[in-house]
Amino acid sequence: MANKIEKIKDIKPLYHINREVGGFFGRLLSFLKEYSVIGVAIGVIVAQSAKDFVDNMVKGVFIPLFNLLIPNNEISNWTWTIKGVRFNFGAPFISLVTLLIIITFLYLIFKRVIKQSLLEKKEEEKK
Repeated sequence: MANKIEKIKDIKPLYHINREVGGFFGRLLSFLKEYSVIGVAIGVIVAQSAKDFVDNMVKGVFIPLFNLLIPNNEISNWTWTIKGVRFNFGAPFISLVTLLIIITFLYLIFKRVIKQSLLEKKEEEKK
């Protein structure tokens, strides 16, 4: 019995283990750094802001331009009724315009980024 008590006394409490490893917050910070969670979160926030910007540009600039081209008709209200069933084509059209603008921006941005990285590689190869 005394032998068992001695073994129990040798066991370290859990709070010592946490201190040795860095504690909860230390492990949390190392997890965030190791898996680039902070960078991903910033990317999601920036992407959502860019999406909001493009949505507002489409609704505030491009759709009114389309409405000028097609008088007496608002694109958001484009509907066709076939045999009593109403199809709304305005909202998908607005989404399509938004998608095309986002794709164009991404193409231009990535084209520039890829071009820049290729230029950097060429400079490194020259050295």
